[in-house]
Amino acid sequence: MTNQETTDYMLKLMNWWPNLFRDNDPNEMTDAWAVSLAPVPYEAAMKAAVDLSRKCKWPPTVADICEAARPYIHTKFDVIGAIDRYRDFQIPLPEWIYETAMRTGYTLPPDILAIRDNKRINKRIE
Repeated sequence: MTNQETTDYMLKLMNWWPNLFRDNDPNEMTDAWAVSLAPVPYEAAMKAAVDLSRKCKWPPTVADICEAARPYIHTKFDVIGAIDRYRDFQIPLPEWIYETAMRTGYTLPPDILAIRDNKRINKRIE
């Protein structure tokens, strides 16, 4: 997550936990969180926040967010597994596969890229 995304994220968290900053300097706290949340994709952190909002009465810590985001963070090995399941069992590719491949630097095979490109073409035609 970038510094700007962390700032936006923390502003959204304040909708669930208005006392998020707890008398801390907002700029300093946001900077500290940005460092800790750097490896967490924004979308995963938002899903974690939604999950935590249903469980936590008090503002979550960075550690709480990182732990809650873990199920939503995919790796290149998840991408490879999804491709294998698609090829071997015709299980549809998950939506996150393309973003995860880009984020992790994994080069998708041409046949998998063609599926994405065909979906884009079909959406434009409809």
